[in-house]
Amino acid sequence: MVNARVAAEKDKSVQVWLYVLRVMYDERTFPQTLPKVAAYLRDQDLAVRAQALQAVGVMGPKARGLLPDVRDCLRSYTEPFMLAAALACIKGMGKDAAGVLEDVEAFRDKTTSDDLKKLANETIDALKGKKPMPAPPPPPPPPAAPKG
Repeated sequence: MVNARVAAEKDKSVQVWLYVLRVMYDERTFPQTLPKVAAYLRDQDLAVRAQALQAVGVMGPKARGLLPDVRDCLRSYTEPFMLAAALACIKGMGKDAAGVLEDVEAFRDKTTSDDLKKLANETIDALKGKKPMPAPPPPPPPPAAPKG
C-alpha cells in the first residue's frame, strides 16, 4: 500500500515521509530506501531538502551512511531553517554521527544566531553521548479550598 502511494504521490516532501513510513513498516526495505531519501538531499527545492534532512534524522543512527551528505548541508547552506534542519538531523543520529563533531563545533563558533548556537550545543551534547536534561517536574496542584 505504501509503495503504491509513493508511486502515485507527486509532492516530493510527501514522498520523503512515505519512504520513512515504508521503512518503519518493514525495516528490510531500508537498504533500498536510504538512497532514495538521499536523492532528496540534493533536490532543487530547499523545502524538500529540509524535509529529507528531518527524515534522515528520524531514521537516526541507521542512516549514518548519509553523514557526508548531511555534513555538506551544514557546510554549504546559509538559510537558518536549512542549518537548523542539518543540526537536528545530526542530533538525531546521536553519537553515531561523532565524525562531524568538529564541523558542528566550528559552526557553533562562527554562527551569530543564538538559536542556532543553542541547537549546535545540543547537537554537540548528543554527539558526545550526553543525555538531555529532563524537564523539571510540574508544580504541585494548589491546595483544596476549605469547605465551609
